[in-house]
Amino acid sequence: MKRAYVSPRRQAMAEQTRSDVIAALSEELDGPLIELCERVAARAGVSAATVRKLFPRRESLLAAGLDHIIDAVPPPQPASATTPETAVATIFAYFDALGPDRLWAAYRHGEESEALRHRLRRVEQAVEPIVKGLSRGDRAAGALLGTLLDPLAYRRLRLTGISAATARTPVRKTISAVLDADD
Repeated sequence: MKRAYVSPRRQAMAEQTRSDVIAALSEELDGPLIELCERVAARAGVSAATVRKLFPRRESLLAAGLDHIIDAVPPPQPASATTPETAVATIFAYFDALGPDRLWAAYRHGEESEALRHRLRRVEQAVEPIVKGLSRGDRAAGALLGTLLDPLAYRRLRLTGISAATARTPVRKTISAVLDADD
């Protein structure tokens, strides 16, 4: 009976290549999907054939890349976001850590990829406990707060050219007004 050859060094190199490809995807997510494999390969310093061997389907490459991005950033903690000011600061800091441009690219490509839609839902679910805590069970207030504290709403604010700190102010004021109207 023939034994399979196992090389720890070769396995470590293969795992490093896989990690490099996944990390490269997080930087190349913004471009067209048709050229994704070639751009990721160039950034990772491997061949496109290697990328295709590791991730035979573009869907699996996208899923691994977005998982890498999301898993690298701890979700916002509801205990640290009990006021409109701290909630906005905590959630916007989370979006900044994930990368608003990468999130936008994932949303844009989400129509083509069920895997991306599923991962983006993880980002949205990470902020839901904070929204529920602020809205105190009021569904209408929760829906409005969820819209204000959405990654795409944050990106739209940032695209106007304002800083992250400046973007927080109108959202915080609006949330305070919504919460004050409920009392």
